[in-house]
Amino acid sequence: MTMRRYSNLRPALAWGGSFGAVVLLWQCAALVVALPGPLAIMRRIGTDGPALYWNAGLATLRCALPGWAGATVAAALCALPATMWPVLAPGLFQLGVMSYCLPSLAIGPVLMIVLDGDGPRIMLAALASFFTMLVGTMTGLRACSPSQTLLVTAFGGTVSIGTQK
Repeated sequence: MTMRRYSNLRPALAWGGSFGAVVLLWQCAALVVALPGPLAIMRRIGTDGPALYWNAGLATLRCALPGWAGATVAAALCALPATMWPVLAPGLFQLGVMSYCLPSLAIGPVLMIVLDGDGPRIMLAALASFFTMLVGTMTGLRACSPSQTLLVTAFGGTVSIGTQK
């Protein structure tokens, strides 16, 4: 009976032990290499106050979240036709690679001139995440095996029906 009660505790102990080991290794590495350890970070948060980090995190989310969401929607809208008509995929991937490799230092000032407020930061977040979202969406949509696609076609389904299912 007691063994059963403690068997549910094992995963939590394993996770906690692993987390503690990583934090301890990080602290030891901070003594050797010039990077802040967990204790220094906690001291700094105590000195600056948590409100500073909370406000900075919210400001980052205010720009990053809409950019990521827009890139996700754009990637899905681009990946669907490219999956249904594979002839479009190479050009779409070239566009994605171009958006991913576009240097932020080069496009940032142009976006600052063209867009107002948080627009440039939102656009940079979208450019940074569009390609990875496109690749993930295309991979997921292409994961359907040819036999499954053939089954949908055999039952009278179209390519768009196969993509939806």
